[in-house]
Amino acid sequence: MYVLVAMIPKPDETTTLDFTGRYGQNSYQCRGFVTMNLFRLFLCVLFVSLLIYTLFTISNHGWNLLPVFFGDMKAMTWPGQFNFDFFGFLLLSGLWVSWRNNYTPTGIVLGSVAVFGGILFLSAYLLYLPFQTKGDTKLMIMGKNRT
Repeated sequence: MYVLVAMIPKPDETTTLDFTGRYGQNSYQCRGFVTMNLFRLFLCVLFVSLLIYTLFTISNHGWNLLPVFFGDMKAMTWPGQFNFDFFGFLLLSGLWVSWRNNYTPTGIVLGSVAVFGGILFLSAYLLYLPFQTKGDTKLMIMGKNRT
């Protein structure tokens, strides 16, 4: 951790680093730069590990997820409780993505993909957003028309 911080040039009081590592406005100090890179690493690890896990699961059990997922909920067991809780997070993720995109047709499609894609979609989307918004956190979270 100290090596990473030592490699980043020390900004003066008026210069800061944004999420993409460039100097400019709407940005964080070096600490935020390192934190964002650690967050990106976390998202990449999540994406790759879950993608591998999903490919193994599909190869062993096929695409038959929904009957198992909702069957556990119907059985009123702990796996069903976990699935119901997780489904709430998926719906919340989909609603946020749709809301962030102003419920446009593209936003609704992206929201639906978020519900069915889970962290595979959300991790890729959160990796993409800082570049699309040039590191503007407010724009990243709230979308174009709300900032």
